[in-house]
Amino acid sequence: MKRNNIVIIALIVIGIISFIVVEGFVNPRMKAKEEQYKMEQRNPLTHDFTAVLNYKNKYMGNISNLSHLNDNLPLGNIPKTYKLYPEELTADINYKESVVNLGEQECKQAIFYNSTANFVLIDNLEFIRFNFDNLSYLIARSDVEKWYGIKLSSLQNNELWKHKVQSKLTDENYVNQFFSQNVKLEKEVQ
Repeated sequence: MKRNNIVIIALIVIGIISFIVVEGFVNPRMKAKEEQYKMEQRNPLTHDFTAVLNYKNKYMGNISNLSHLNDNLPLGNIPKTYKLYPEELTADINYKESVVNLGEQECKQAIFYNSTANFVLIDNLEFIRFNFDNLSYLIARSDVEKWYGIKLSSLQNNELWKHKVQSKLTDENYVNQFFSQNVKLEKEVQ
């Protein structure tokens, strides 16, 4: 009987120590890694494109898919609404924020990244419009295809995505050139 009591006490001590290790060290580290990953997903330079590949869809009219895709891209944390124009194969993303508050260059990087991602993953999307409180940007699939000079669906390959899209975002001139050649500024509100 004494031996059984010792075994039970030992198991209780091991359980308590294990609980302390898991709750005191393992879970906080896992939560910190999760938070770090979420923060990286907000930045086009560190975004994990493979995380949005499951939003590939043939039709831009699938609002649930389109909204989930854009909620998981950079700028996804900003409150927004969507409006679809299926007859024109156009999607509007209406952000409840201004470009000034977001930072102009960071916003340009995100629009560059997000527009490309939308065209790569949504087969029949022809135009995408990013509306902010003070600016509206319109981008056409045909212009983006010309920009890259390849079939956009090939950018679903993660290595090619990193090489052709993500790695270019650090070059401010490249991003500005993309904007000047492919992005139509539709309105500017003072």
